[in-house]
Amino acid sequence: ADFLQLDRVYFPGVDFLAFELADKLKIEDDIECDFQHALNGILRLPRKARFGVYVAYKYYRSLFRKIRTLRPERILKERVRIPGYQKMAILMRAGFQNKWPSGMLSRF
Repeated sequence: ADFLQLDRVYFPGVDFLAFELADKLKIEDDIECDFQHALNGILRLPRKARFGVYVAYKYYRSLFRKIRTLRPERILKERVRIPGYQKMAILMRAGFQNKWPSGMLSRF
């Protein structure tokens, strides 16, 4: 919808009218790198500031894992979502993990 209806492009150089597996894999590699950098930044945040950012990180990480399993044509046709019960589990795990020292977060 962002591309077709709103004319938004988040990945310059990718032709979404001819979107193929090679394009998807290239984007996934780029996103994976971003996730690694994000976690490093989150681990440096003060504990009180970390929780909300970490919850968002875990949510988008879960969404990304789901997207990785889908074929390119499916991604273009349907919205990918995380069910409410899974969102609640992410929130609860993040709250539990946020009580541990910063180094422990990287294990999850």
